[in-house]
Amino acid sequence: MTEEEHASMANSHSSNGPVQNLVDDSSSCYYLHPFDNPGALLVSEIFTGENYIAWSRSMSIALTVKNKIAFVDGSLVQPITKDPQLRVAWLRANNLVLSWLMNSIAKEICGSLLYFTNAFDIWEELKIRYLRSDGPRVFSLEKSLSSISQIRNLSLNILVNSRLYGMNTLAIILFPVADVGT
Repeated sequence: MTEEEHASMANSHSSNGPVQNLVDDSSSCYYLHPFDNPGALLVSEIFTGENYIAWSRSMSIALTVKNKIAFVDGSLVQPITKDPQLRVAWLRANNLVLSWLMNSIAKEICGSLLYFTNAFDIWEELKIRYLRSDGPRVFSLEKSLSSISQIRNLSLNILVNSRLYGMNTLAIILFPVADVGT
């Protein structure tokens, strides 16, 4: 979001002041719900370095639900403004997203991300580091799927597992390809 868009968004809320309305409006990405705890874990699976696709998808869903996806997808950048209230509103919401990200990342990886100051930079760094590293996993999943499809008279358990492998393979192959260049 550009400076003009920030200003426009802030000015579209009047009465108590533009920034105050942004932080009080539950549809605003600056809004912090009383239950938005920086210690919260938004996803059930911690990012370990080997599960980037599943983790990033789960985290994207959680951040969308919390109306904070704009802090990681690049659509809401830090405002360049002299208005201290807008800067503080952005900083508070960004730091909340930073804490949610850090809480969902393994300690071994977290240490190298500790001094990033905005959520978008961490998100992009993880994408650069780990998106392509799923290549061997794609090969392994494709090989497993191929061998499973050749077996006849599958039990229900094997059938369910083969469908999960297929879904994981499709998710890894199809969805992240568009993200590699961004």
